[in-house]
Amino acid sequence: MLALLKIGVVLAVAFTAPNALAVFAPFVRGHKEWEPYYPSSLTRHTMKLWRKGYVDVKETKDGFTVVISEKGKREVLRYDLENLSIQRQIPWDGKWRMVFFDVPTRHGSRNAFREYLKSMGFFLMQKSVYIYPYPCEREVKFLREVLDLPHEVKLATVSTLENDDDLRRFFRLG
Repeated sequence: MLALLKIGVVLAVAFTAPNALAVFAPFVRGHKEWEPYYPSSLTRHTMKLWRKGYVDVKETKDGFTVVISEKGKREVLRYDLENLSIQRQIPWDGKWRMVFFDVPTRHGSRNAFREYLKSMGFFLMQKSVYIYPYPCEREVKFLREVLDLPHEVKLATVSTLENDDDLRRFFRLG
């Protein structure tokens, strides 16, 4: 349900009106993403999301508008992690991107952060230092936000790195 809100559809729901379900008809008609849902199901799930804090309800002259909250946006980001990838820059700009992190072992996000870096193709240089040859600032910031590691993760762009032959081979940079 949060994924549907993410696409930017704003639901207008008149919770206080007896015919509140009819409000969903304009949203359902003409939008294929809503076709599998009954208006009563949309209302029920929207209320559930509101109780959990994933959406905010704003009163308008026509009823209520339901929009995704900051907490809901963070939850949507968590689901987008599965699709996180970095585009290769051709030609390579000759710079290395180094990610340093100092996350306590008791913090549950430490291993998750490590696994996401590995899945995106980062190379482990040391225990908490990973390297990548292509621009990845957006993806690292995204991970830092989603995993709630705002100060524990640092990113550096390095133009010169001694003895990088092994890295050039690993990343097939020639």
